[in-house]
Amino acid sequence: MPDFVAIYKALRAAFLAALLLPSALQAKDSLPDGSQLARSIRELVPEKNMVIRATMEVILREGKRLNTDVVIQVEKLGKAEWQTTYTAKRDEEISEY
Repeated sequence: MPDFVAIYKALRAAFLAALLLPSALQAKDSLPDGSQLARSIRELVPEKNMVIRATMEVILREGKRLNTDVVIQVEKLGKAEWQTTYTAKRDEEISEY
């Protein structure tokens, strides 16, 4: 039973420290502001042409799952100019809502 007592005391001390010193548990670098992060991502310029292939899963109201192939194509037009094309294709037809 001495092992349990030692573990209990250590956990109790850690919990007490977390309550009294919450700043000690925070990350050194704070997370960037969401709008600032979005702005920095939008300002990025692609380095080269690229094609990204992915699959998107859509779950309908009745729980049916539909997989859709998605292709994202980035084409550089100039130094800071590019065109992005998104193409989605599904083999299966669904009814309109």
